[in-house]
Amino acid sequence: MNELYEKLKKQIAYWQKNGVPILFWRDEQKKAPSVSLTMMLISFMLCVFSNINKFAKIVDGVDADNSLELFLVTAGLYFGRKLSKKQIDDDQPKE
Repeated sequence: MNELYEKLKKQIAYWQKNGVPILFWRDEQKKAPSVSLTMMLISFMLCVFSNINKFAKIVDGVDADNSLELFLVTAGLYFGRKLSKKQIDDDQPKE
């Protein structure tokens, strides 16, 4: 049990050191993993799936309205972070 714990601890430390590029999509501008981009893309795929399901009735219980709201919130998070970062950079005095 202790051996498994140490192995898991080393793996988590490795992931933290390298930014977990496997689990997050990378933002092309920052060249780094982005949690907000990952959330937006997953919610977009969920929204597309729910709209297809709305017409095809593949799975019962997937709500298209709620998935669209989730996509709008995560897209606002992703693009809002980019806009606020740009605004902060523009407010800094140039030397």
